Amino acid sequence: MGLLLLDHQDSFTYNLAELITEVTSFPLQIISSSSWQPAFLEDIRGVILSPGPMRPKDHPGLFPCIEACAEKNIPLLGVCLGHQGIGEYFGASLIQLPQVIHGRKKSIEVQPSDELFAGLPTLLEVGLYHSWMLEKDTLPEVLEIIGISAENEIMAIRHREKPIFGIQFHPESFLTPQGAQVMSNFISLCP
Repeated sequence: MGLLLLDHQDSFTYNLAELITEVTSFPLQIISSSSWQPAFLEDIRGVILSPGPMRPKDHPGLFPCIEACAEKNIPLLGVCLGHQGIGEYFGASLIQLPQVIHGRKKSIEVQPSDELFAGLPTLLEVGLYHSWMLEKDTLPEVLEIIGISAENEIMAIRHREKPIFGIQFHPESFLTPQGAQVMSNFISLCP
């Protein structure tokens, strides 16, 4: 039993894969979102949704994967595009940023009481690479904000009832010094 990384054809996917293999001995499968099939979830402990270009709706395997993980209670972590996909799947809207953020370091506030940020300080330095974000006013009740920027932008979410998490930042980036701890915390939730 291992982990599945759903690849949205992003240059960061293999950096993310390297981080995952550094923090766990679980086997890792990398599957292209375009070839998604529910059978990929057999014997899977947890799923990570990679970053990617464009918007979640442009990746046909993304929403079916989220749906299957939600139905089976498989732990799920969305990174950047994956985070946005989780938000959209449950009913939030995306808004386009006036300027693309690429490789910017930002301090965000997180909830250390949440399992995803266990053992971490309230303020985290993170690396951001995105041009879309979840619109805060449209976040459905079923999702909770567990990370936010000083500008009041959503940086991390979790499902209130299922082991589903999203992070707008890139844990594999050198701009996110504690990204390995975030990933390790997620993997610790994968039975």
